[in-house]
Amino acid sequence: MASFTCFTAVRNDPILREFKLLRTKHLPHDFYVPLGSHVSLFAGCGFGYDPKANVYKHVIIFGSDDFRFPVALVCTMGTRDSVRLIKISVECNSCCPDSKGVYLKGAYYWWNGTSLVDSILCFDMSEEKFHGIPLPDELIRKSKRLEVWNESLILFLALKCSCSSSTFEMWVMVDDSAGVKGSTYWRKHLTTGPLFCIYFPLAFWKDDELLLETRDGRIVSYNLYTQKLRNVPLPGALYPGLTSASLCLKSLVSV
Repeated sequence: MASFTCFTAVRNDPILREFKLLRTKHLPHDFYVPLGSHVSLFAGCGFGYDPKANVYKHVIIFGSDDFRFPVALVCTMGTRDSVRLIKISVECNSCCPDSKGVYLKGAYYWWNGTSLVDSILCFDMSEEKFHGIPLPDELIRKSKRLEVWNESLILFLALKCSCSSSTFEMWVMVDDSAGVKGSTYWRKHLTTGPLFCIYFPLAFWKDDELLLETRDGRIVSYNLYTQKLRNVPLPGALYPGLTSASLCLKSLVSV
């Protein structure tokens, strides 16, 4: 039997000044899967809002040693917390999501990259179903980061990264149905750079302002329209690639 127990501290909007510590139980016996392998590796997690049920949900993904046969625990937060096991569909049978995903419009998204696939893994918070979203050929097998901009899902794609300068492309996903097969396509929105001493984009904190991580541990803001950089008084990472940024959205829904 697997022996993982997950602890997640969740804090709601500062207006309500609420937080909750969510603790899931040990993985049950039915997490064992075929071929003598068992699900024991933590593969990713996400937190989001179910607009239909008016509740928050926390999803935790587990996989076997080769990241096959993935399953997920879906924890619904409310007056009576509940935990449900979901087996991820065959469409996403190889599952190795990026550690940092994003929430958008009732769904949670991770970049899913393994030796078998290179796609976006999507979890619909209301339907509690996973979908795989394919990528165009020009986005496959390249360094990328998933973010949200102007209520759209985007991918930052590294074109050139060196010690002296970096250039990135920004691709926008056009989607109306939370990742249902055949309903999405990707459009290149802009190219940014070359930018001196920049490691990688972090997140949009305004529609036209992008936070960037520098190679010397600083955080800077880049304006898409003026194409100017300015320093942000925030501590960066000791090593490039160790910094992440997440936006806090206002909500009056209690945890």
